Amino acid sequence: MTKDLIFLLENCYYVLEQKKDYIAIPKFKIYDDESVALYLTNKSNDLINNNFEKAIRSKQNSKSVFEYSHNISKMKFKNSEVNKKILFLNLSKNEENHELVLPFLFESINNNFVNNVSLQNSINKVLNNSNNEIKLMILSNLNNKLKFIINKFNDIYKLVEIFQKQTNNKKQNISEIKNLVENLFYDLQNDSTEFLNENLDLFNNVLSRFLIYFKKETNGQVLSDKLVKNFHKQRLNYFKLLNKNDKNTVLNKYQIRDLNNLNEELKKEFKSKLNLTHNRLNYISSWYEKALWNYHKLMSLYSKKSFQFQYLLKLKVITKYVLKILKRNKRVIELLNESNLIAIKKDLDIQIRLFLVNNLTFINEKDKINERKLNIIVENEFEFNIQSYIKNSDNNYDRYFNLIKENKQRINELKKDEKIKFFQKKYEKEIKEVQNQINFIEMEHYWRQKRIKNDFFVLLKDSKFSIKKLQNSLNVVKNIKYFVSKTVQNLKRKNKFSYRELEDNQVIEFLEKIRNLIESLSKFLIFDKLLIDICLQNSLPSRKQISKILQMVQLVKIINDISLPVKSLLSEISELSYVNAQKINFLSSIVENPKVIFLTDNIYNNNDAGKSEFLKNIKNYCVAQKIAFVFITDNFNLINQTSFDYLYVMSNHKVIETGTLNDLINDPINPYLKHLFKNLDNSNSSFLVENNNDDKNNYLFNEIYDISETHKVFAEPNQIKKWVNNAVEIEEKTSIFNLENSQEGTIENRINDLIPFNENKEVFITKLNKKQMNRILKTKKVQNN
Repeated sequence: MTKDLIFLLENCYYVLEQKKDYIAIPKFKIYDDESVALYLTNKSNDLINNNFEKAIRSKQNSKSVFEYSHNISKMKFKNSEVNKKILFLNLSKNEENHELVLPFLFESINNNFVNNVSLQNSINKVLNNSNNEIKLMILSNLNNKLKFIINKFNDIYKLVEIFQKQTNNKKQNISEIKNLVENLFYDLQNDSTEFLNENLDLFNNVLSRFLIYFKKETNGQVLSDKLVKNFHKQRLNYFKLLNKNDKNTVLNKYQIRDLNNLNEELKKEFKSKLNLTHNRLNYISSWYEKALWNYHKLMSLYSKKSFQFQYLLKLKVITKYVLKILKRNKRVIELLNESNLIAIKKDLDIQIRLFLVNNLTFINEKDKINERKLNIIVENEFEFNIQSYIKNSDNNYDRYFNLIKENKQRINELKKDEKIKFFQKKYEKEIKEVQNQINFIEMEHYWRQKRIKNDFFVLLKDSKFSIKKLQNSLNVVKNIKYFVSKTVQNLKRKNKFSYRELEDNQVIEFLEKIRNLIESLSKFLIFDKLLIDICLQNSLPSRKQISKILQMVQLVKIINDISLPVKSLLSEISELSYVNAQKINFLSSIVENPKVIFLTDNIYNNNDAGKSEFLKNIKNYCVAQKIAFVFITDNFNLINQTSFDYLYVMSNHKVIETGTLNDLINDPINPYLKHLFKNLDNSNSSFLVENNNDDKNNYLFNEIYDISETHKVFAEPNQIKKWVNNAVEIEEKTSIFNLENSQEGTIENRINDLIPFNENKEVFITKLNKKQMNRILKTKKVQNN
């Protein structure tokens, strides 16, 4: 079973200005069925803070998000588009949060909610085709619950009114006021449980019934007005045509219709393939442009005479020329299909590495860097033949043009056919039978809709009193936002309390909690009113109304996913268990439907058991929702307890080895990781330093080596031969700056296959002046003669 790639990050090199170092993540990818951990072996403070987010969101790296629909993948790679799909969270949030759960959820959903236009259109389509049935269903559920809900809300608000009378009629000291406010808050908590239960039950019933209509609409099982009108119409039209024309003419018309439809489908398919090619070409160009940006940024870390600077400058010059090749041949390349472009990218990567080794090694640290000279060499000697890909291309664009052309010719032939008139059978009887069937179905549908409307109006009459009472309750709600300010003013005026005194004794705090609680409860009443408005209006719900419904769907979904008792929704977040508090933070943040979530550990909290339980729930949730989930921590025990599928190890801000958890625990390659994971007794610190390849100077020359299908190591060629006994069998897949699988063989083997210019010859190298050189050439000429 093939895995779908969700997120791909490449060329992530972010310079830490103050540290004179850089974050390096050459390649990072997540599939739809994987949970990923990023283990920081040291310097975790630099990455736990905003530096890691800045590195990922930077314009300098290449990142892509993949979305799948009907087995077709759509790649988004523009920085602004991808960043909208990435969400950064941390485990430290909500640990000391004193907000009430329900108001916090309302606020989070309101801030993070993103309108889904396609979903709104689908909902409108369902409402359009099943309007009367859905209105009756909503009103029926409202009628069963509304009276009880309104009475409960009025009981809740009466507690507030009693408190206001108590504080207005009698002068109390500050401790008495504090007790009154505190008692009011806890009374409201207790009395609101039934109100919340009934509202959540109401909405769950409406939602579950609506989903039935939604599934029926998706499966084409809804008998809408439009479907009834079109029922048997094609068959009726066929018989009517046969009454006026011969059978061949009628069949020709249907053939012409089908051929025209087929041509439209071929054009759409052709356009879709062109868009994929165009998108892939833009991605490749963007990839090299960002690589250039990285080279330029990294060069600032080294002196101009250093070997690292020279190496980056050479890469920069070659990459710039490759971009010229792509731009120059853009029209030709766009005729290729997506697989051809992937092959071009692979071969360009190989060509860059080989050219760097074979054509530009004459410059060493002692030579003066001359970018102009490098440009001349690259332009004269770097060759890449695009035409060979055109000749060997497996694109089938010509097939589309030929098929469309053939279909048009066939259409013209059908139109030219003579209409042969001859005595033919009349189809009056068949027409009458079909017409009777249509009339019967339309009548049945008409009476069914009329019966539903009658039931609706009977129910509406029965619900009028409750609807009126709901409106009265909503009028009361308008005064809630003034509750705190009015109460504070009364206490200051009558009891002569200062604001500071009220604040110090938590009076203001509890008043704010009371206001937030009642405002949250009132939002359920507002939503009940919205459902009533949808039932009473003749038109379909507006986008704004549907948006409000979808926000309530998100709220109920979060409440169901958290599995909290209803009473806990009115508690402070800090009073909940660690796992539930983190669930609230997580689920309320993903309302905007991200494709990638980076979750950072709180390194100052040692509750590994709570963290592990939370992470297990969230990683399973993300895999089920096809969300790429990455947990960043310096706590390896936590990674091991949670059993993440895949692990990236970073040392000194740089990825040094990746693989499954078993790969890295049982068979780490880097000696530094062996020391960490296997607790080797290695007191020779110089050995570790010598083999550690994560410093800013050596890391540039690392390659990515495949130890197995899942296990990869970042190292220099001389290091990998020391670290691995079977180094000959390791296939070097790519350079640190290139896509995975961008080489068909190892660069080292390619270089070894080249024949040296001095093979089987004796060569003597010395420094000669012009006269000495001429003398030697003359001597050589005489010898040859």
